[in-house]
Amino acid sequence: MKMCSLLMVFVLSGCIGDKFTPSKQTLVSKVDGCICFTVLQPGGYSLSYFYLFKRGRRDSAQQPDIAGYRTDNGLLLCMAEDITSSSENVYVAQFGLMTQTRRKPIRNFSVAFKAYNTGVISVPLQRNEITYYIGRGY
Repeated sequence: MKMCSLLMVFVLSGCIGDKFTPSKQTLVSKVDGCICFTVLQPGGYSLSYFYLFKRGRRDSAQQPDIAGYRTDNGLLLCMAEDITSSSENVYVAQFGLMTQTRRKPIRNFSVAFKAYNTGVISVPLQRNEITYYIGRGY
């Protein structure tokens, strides 16, 4: 009976559900020669980390310089187009946003894309490209 009660406390408090929050997806586009990722309703969040790698090659991860621009209802995170060297490759970007006070949980994002001379297209993420983290997404 005690074990059942203890389990119910974890379920009702949300602790078990907190452990499996997947990263969110975001829009990718080409703007003025840059590859940009759009985060809607960023609130007081700002960029915490940014990793870019070729699909299947996490050892190729790099941390490119990212410029952040606030829009009316979003945050635009842009990197130089020349970082993606070949239209043959699928690239995966993973990044996180956090607040200055760190009172709210980090928001994690993952997006896979291919870049071309004329633009950029999103491609579906593979299961191993989605990050999971402890905490609830906002």
